[in-house]
Amino acid sequence: MRTARWLLPLLLLAALPARAMQVNPEAERRLALLRASLDDGKIDEAIAHGEAAVELAPQRSSAHHWLGRALAAKAIAVKNFTEIYWLSRAETELRKAIELHPKNLDARLDLIQFDLARRRPLDYKIPPRAREQANAILAENAVLGHLAWAVIYAQSKEPEKAEERYKNALEADPKSLRALTEFTGFYADRLRFKEAIELTRQFAAANPENPIPLYLLGKLTLMSGKDLEGGLSYFDKFLAQEAPPEGPSHADAWWRKGMILEQLGKKDQAASAFKKAVALDPDHKEALAKVGKK
Repeated sequence: MRTARWLLPLLLLAALPARAMQVNPEAERRLALLRASLDDGKIDEAIAHGEAAVELAPQRSSAHHWLGRALAAKAIAVKNFTEIYWLSRAETELRKAIELHPKNLDARLDLIQFDLARRRPLDYKIPPRAREQANAILAENAVLGHLAWAVIYAQSKEPEKAEERYKNALEADPKSLRALTEFTGFYADRLRFKEAIELTRQFAAANPENPIPLYLLGKLTLMSGKDLEGGLSYFDKFLAQEAPPEGPSHADAWWRKGMILEQLGKKDQAASAFKKAVALDPDHKEALAKVGKK
């Protein structure tokens, strides 16, 4: 069973620490299974685990939060008239998570996404409730607050304001990987790879103890399709260090290195890289697909 893939949309976030209450081990086990099920695309299983966790620990904010995420994933997956039902349930769980723990800032971030998604087509006005949630987050955490506003502005067709907020987030904490990855994601979505790479290089130089920016540099190089040889060197430097416990794995790096080698026409070396990824992680879906195993 794989752990949650690093940088998955909405699932980059770590579980909130336990509050001052007795922890139910079975509820925690169910939450771990929920996250693993979401990672594997088994949404119905994730919902079942989330419902069990909520029943076992009804006062646990993170139980309601993760169940809300599983329900939201279901709404995205169904693509039919039942979408409203699943979205309604998801919102209820997220609001319950915040009611139980007002400082569950990630649940507030998810609610912002709900409010933005509810707007009519071509309506880019910022919903009052999204403003309220973003300001509540900003009052508790400068990095997350600026990131919340960046998301709002980016989805409201105000990219200049979004970019400024991303800069504010990194200024608030120059060591914040979350601010870096969301900022580079903003650039990459707009094909501004040169700026994304330069930003990450600066972050890597200022934080040499952290190997994750090296992985991110290799990934951005692969996405841009330029300086692929340089991308290989970034992955080699990442692979020369111990993989971080919460972040991309060596298997991930071998897989992406293989992708670069493919683009360079080095098929044999690429095949070898994919096999190394699978050897390190037999459940690595992307690498398995490359070596012909489903």
